[in-house]
Amino acid sequence: MTCPSKRSSAAPLIVAIVLLLLPVLYVGSYLALVDPRGFYIPPSGLAVEFTHYRFGGDLADVFFWPLEQIDRRLRPVAWRSAWEDAPNQWGS
Repeated sequence: MTCPSKRSSAAPLIVAIVLLLLPVLYVGSYLALVDPRGFYIPPSGLAVEFTHYRFGGDLADVFFWPLEQIDRRLRPVAWRSAWEDAPNQWGS
């Protein structure tokens, strides 16, 4: 009498691949959206907003906060503002 062959499921492999791709997608989307110099968003009301992300607004600020903290430590020069690079009128 022969035993039916056991077929292994592909589900664990698919779940593993998805879980391994999530951090790659997170970091990749961060790098695609971030602009360390920042830019101003034209006012939709009375206030002008300043952001470091090309898309996503406040949601991107919250979602990418952990990576931004790491990025600020790894690339501090990229995060310096134009005001910090400008020569001081008092000679320093």
